Amino acid sequence: MALRSRKKQMAPLISLCLFVVACAGAVGEDASGAIPPVADVLPPPPTPATEPSQTNEITQKPDEEDAVRFLMAASFGPTEQSVNELIELGYSGWITAQMQLPARSIVDSAWPTLEPFTGWRGEHRIPINEFYKNAILGEDQLRVRAAYSLSQVLVTSGVGNNVIMADGEGVAGYMDILQNGAFGNYRDLLEEITYSPIMGEYLTYAGNRKANPEMGSAPDENYARELMQLFTIGLHELNIDGSVKLDEFGQPIETYTNEDVTELAKVFTGLWWDGLPFGERRNQRTQESSVTRMVMHEDQNSNGDKFVLGEVIAADLNGTEAISAALDILFEHPNTAPFISRLLIQRMTTSNPSPAYVRRVADAFNQGLFEIQGDVSFGSGERGDLTAVWAAILLDREFHAADSKLDATFGKVREPVLRFAHWARFSGVSSFDLVRGRTILDPFVLDHQDSDRLGQRIFTAPSVFNFYRPGYSAPGSATAALDMVAPEMQIADQNSVVAYSNFMRTLIFRDPGEGNTHGTYGLIGDYSEEVQLAHDPAALIDRLDLLLTGNELSDQSRVRIALAVESVPVPDEGSEEALRNRVQLALLLVAVSPEFMVQQ
Repeated sequence: MALRSRKKQMAPLISLCLFVVACAGAVGEDASGAIPPVADVLPPPPTPATEPSQTNEITQKPDEEDAVRFLMAASFGPTEQSVNELIELGYSGWITAQMQLPARSIVDSAWPTLEPFTGWRGEHRIPINEFYKNAILGEDQLRVRAAYSLSQVLVTSGVGNNVIMADGEGVAGYMDILQNGAFGNYRDLLEEITYSPIMGEYLTYAGNRKANPEMGSAPDENYARELMQLFTIGLHELNIDGSVKLDEFGQPIETYTNEDVTELAKVFTGLWWDGLPFGERRNQRTQESSVTRMVMHEDQNSNGDKFVLGEVIAADLNGTEAISAALDILFEHPNTAPFISRLLIQRMTTSNPSPAYVRRVADAFNQGLFEIQGDVSFGSGERGDLTAVWAAILLDREFHAADSKLDATFGKVREPVLRFAHWARFSGVSSFDLVRGRTILDPFVLDHQDSDRLGQRIFTAPSVFNFYRPGYSAPGSATAALDMVAPEMQIADQNSVVAYSNFMRTLIFRDPGEGNTHGTYGLIGDYSEEVQLAHDPAALIDRLDLLLTGNELSDQSRVRIALAVESVPVPDEGSEEALRNRVQLALLLVAVSPEFMVQQ
């Protein structure tokens, strides 16, 4: 068993978890899912960096504790097997091996269960189930974890316009775009999402027509605005370390104007579902058109020059060429590397990366290359290579530094999706059999803010800004007092905290002998190894602490869990039921602990 780690003082992020449990409702109106003001969607500008960018120096061979910590960031949760693999391969070797694994297509897996599109129907459950199959059972953990992170930056959602409700296979297709592009180039990924039928539907530019002066109509500007604001350059000009550039009056410099939005919107006209006449009713589309790139209808594309960010997209370019030129302008903009790098760091390792950390990752984005210790490299050398970006995030010395493990400002709150998937992987869940037509992964079972629900449904973010803003801090919290952010806390309130606890209790106390009639929709954990330790509460807690928190349980938490476990009597002759109850109780208490909810 791994050595016990040194215990640090309670970090602001952990303190914030306790704050929400004890003082639920502090999130207030921000938890409602309403679209926030534009100026409040991004993190506060970091202090300019003073540390020079240089090659990383980290220890390549982790111990058990460090392996768990790394896998909490790079996967959907460590297992005993994945910890051993990481220790054997080392950090760089594990990343290399993961990047060589093929993607498992969600479309191919879900397709046999889906029937031809008929409008409103229930098959939208399948992609969510298939996503979790990949997240929980998939060997390509880094790819699926990276794709999930990208899904929270390049957001599509079924909320508001019922994309998921009406087009489950299209959502599956979008998931495949992110998985297939996770280790590709960011420029290519921008193009794939631009032609995605689901993105076209969600941001309302599918069927976008050129201006008609006689009718007084103009192209829809939704995608043009979000492509700049959220997917590429952001609102304000940035230095390479993510800090905001200021003008002579000390004010942030805006990256684009309303005129830029209007001009860029002209580019994204003429796109429609493949195989359908332009403007044909959407509920007439086929399964194939829902997972096939949209096509350009030149007669509906705006002609004439377009002027975007000081550059000209010439009138002699056809619609497809104009889109390519526009994406090139945004991709090559100096803001894109630091803006996207910071967002992806937040999704993987820490909510409050230092400017030096942002710069090192942005350098990897710009160079398309990340080198470590002079003899290991990732990337093709082509700008925007995401293999270099992920390696830079996960192998950065700030993440691996011993001080970071004790630093109260480092780390991130883990959202419900990650906590649930970690439990499932640890527990050896392997069956996703439908019960009453559903599994516990069904969106109705995972619904928001009910009394025993997970509280987060993939691809149902309340807005294009995701489930939580990257610059969110809970009012009155220790995090806010330190000018730090904790984005995931925006969906934490009295209802969600209690619902998550009830949800995990339902899962954890599900016994194999109950069959499929209990109403909990399957997903039974295998606790056979833990049952063998249940006679010894300390040994049981050691195992749970290592694999679920990376040995982050405080001494106080360990004592409380031990007392609870010991309160479950075990007859002298032993009892499988009593021992399992001990394990389930201990596991539940860990699963609702702040140490499990925070990745540090």
